[in-house]
Amino acid sequence: MQPTIFDEPQKIKQSDAVVMVIRPYEEASPLSLQANKELVNNDNSYPIGNIVKKYLFFGGAINSALMMPLLTIQTKGFDLKSMLVGFIFILLSTALTGFLIANFKLNFNAKGLLWSAVIGAGITFKTFSTMEFTTLTLIILTAIGVVSAVLVGLIALPNISNRDRDII
Repeated sequence: MQPTIFDEPQKIKQSDAVVMVIRPYEEASPLSLQANKELVNNDNSYPIGNIVKKYLFFGGAINSALMMPLLTIQTKGFDLKSMLVGFIFILLSTALTGFLIANFKLNFNAKGLLWSAVIGAGITFKTFSTMEFTTLTLIILTAIGVVSAVLVGLIALPNISNRDRDII
């Protein structure tokens, strides 16, 4: 049986038997090296930007709605400056959570939702532990971060089964 030689990068599925021949460095052109890189690392189908946007938008809304009253009580009154700083911290923590979840390429399954909860808890705890809050307030804020990360994960994480994924 003769092997098939492709000049263009092709998607590789798990059912395909693949043998790659690597040319010596002197013979390889930058174009062929780029084609080989795309052939091996073909994960353009994972929506990183959409996940970060959804975590920023929905996570920011959920966290702001649930955390702002608690932050207002904790700071003993409504102060526009402290509310703005709190809102910025909330947006930064949700954006970082979305970025990390997208970077780990989590999917919509139990493992993906569990990891989004762990990442949400860690980021929220680290963000608000630098401020002077009581332990109970910090625990409540972290719990809100976990709930928010899981709820947004239900909306944002892609549902990709293992048999449909490309070999990376």
